[in-house]
Amino acid sequence: MLRRNWEMRPRALVFVLSFPLIAQQSGEYSISGTVLNSLTGEPVKNALVSLNWSGDFREEQRNHAPIHVMTGIGGEFRAGGLAAGQYFMAVQKPGFVQENSPERVRETTIKVAASVSNVQLKLSPLGVIEGRVIDQSGEPQHAISVHVVQPQMLGGWRSFFVRRTVATDDRGMYRVADLMPGKYYVRAAGRIGGTFRYVGDAAPSYISGWEAFAPVYSGGAHDLASATPITIGPGSQATADIELALRPAFRIRGVVSGVSGSDPVTFTLIQGEDEVANRAALNANGKFEVQDVVSGNYTLRVAQGQKIRGEVEVAVKGEDVDGLAVDLAPGVDVKAIVHSPSQPVRPRRIPTSDSLDNGYSTGTTCMVSMQPSGMMQRQIQFNRLSEELVVKNVFPGRYRVDASCQSGYPVSMLSGSTDLLSNPVLTVQPGVAPPPIEITQKSGGGTITAKVEATPLPPTAGVLVVPASNTLVGLRMIPVFAFQQDNPSATAGFLAPGEYTLYLFAQRDEVEYRNPEFLRSLTGGVHARVGDGETQQVTLSSFAK
Repeated sequence: MLRRNWEMRPRALVFVLSFPLIAQQSGEYSISGTVLNSLTGEPVKNALVSLNWSGDFREEQRNHAPIHVMTGIGGEFRAGGLAAGQYFMAVQKPGFVQENSPERVRETTIKVAASVSNVQLKLSPLGVIEGRVIDQSGEPQHAISVHVVQPQMLGGWRSFFVRRTVATDDRGMYRVADLMPGKYYVRAAGRIGGTFRYVGDAAPSYISGWEAFAPVYSGGAHDLASATPITIGPGSQATADIELALRPAFRIRGVVSGVSGSDPVTFTLIQGEDEVANRAALNANGKFEVQDVVSGNYTLRVAQGQKIRGEVEVAVKGEDVDGLAVDLAPGVDVKAIVHSPSQPVRPRRIPTSDSLDNGYSTGTTCMVSMQPSGMMQRQIQFNRLSEELVVKNVFPGRYRVDASCQSGYPVSMLSGSTDLLSNPVLTVQPGVAPPPIEITQKSGGGTITAKVEATPLPPTAGVLVVPASNTLVGLRMIPVFAFQQDNPSATAGFLAPGEYTLYLFAQRDEVEYRNPEFLRSLTGGVHARVGDGETQQVTLSSFAK
């Protein structure tokens, strides 16, 4: 009897949730409607609809807390007991995303002076990429690490991130669901496994350890530049099969020093701009063995957490590599100094989000970021200047350096003899701190306001401001306030006096405006000249191509 009641409980729960939940507050009005699939027009059940009252924040906290209701089996919802006012409506459900076009934003902004009915909210289904991984003989490959790589612009630089990682099953099949619309690359990166800690002298071996493969993208390319992207639209499903060329596998053995504590230790093989998934073993004495390596030239990176790291170059030429030594050490401190002749430097810490790691800012009006260049396998972490004007624990590598000033503009940015305004790449050598980054800022500057008349105007539109000088001072992408339908515009302030050309783009997040070749390819645009303390206005009526 007890078992029977237990089995009935899930059914009873589903039965209750199949009815729309009705929110009641102290008002006399209601909003009701339906949530629909934007592609099929079918109702979406069990979606969460949220209503946020638009008004004075303190009054909202007291009397207008957010309201949440669930849709029923027909996609219907009703929120009752509403006070008069304006409400912003949002809807969410796993596997879907809400449309955010200007039209949809206007439709989901509801002014309540009486009860409102027949409201339609739309959700777009997310996309799927699936496929099969086989070897050159057509045999399915099990336990292959498949990476879904997505390009993204960060500050005008094109970067690539592994958004999702999955493993193939015993049929060689993989499936990646809930992908936002966009372009993706799919890559078989190696065999799953990671780092295994063991006791003793003999490292554990995997059954398939005698064969491995070089990473390969769907379509057969072995590097990102030659790979073909997969475009995912709302609700679309793409197939990306991958064929591997299995070859003899070798091992890299050696000793790593500097490991302390129990934090995980990772071994990463880097070839070009790609990371190679592999399996490694490490014992308590620092003895390690990296498996599943085919012939080639690599950088072996060993890291413990985010604090210490070591790298060594290694060439695998048809046999195992023994006797490698890797020393783990912390990164170096990169100092930065902001000179502002018109105002004293008073360092202070400013709030930052939890997603930014190992960084700080100054109390001056400038901020500095250091972005690792090349193919990134995880989210880029920005560094900000601290109260001590130091970026802590910077590991060896090439970094793109950028500075932005909030009440003026930089007139120079030097690290020793390197002019970071004309060539914003700083190389950090192992164990050697580079010369301090010295920024000279000048207060003031001019302002250019771009009135945008192009239609239709998407919410992703932006205006690129390109200086005529050879430096990157003033080069920036400004979002267009597309929701101000009566007068959409974009404003760039604190510009160094001089000549500028402005270009309008429909998708600002897809413009690689830090790429000199891209800038040279631009044609047309609208020219403006601005002086110190001046404001110029231009009109943009067409999109750049």
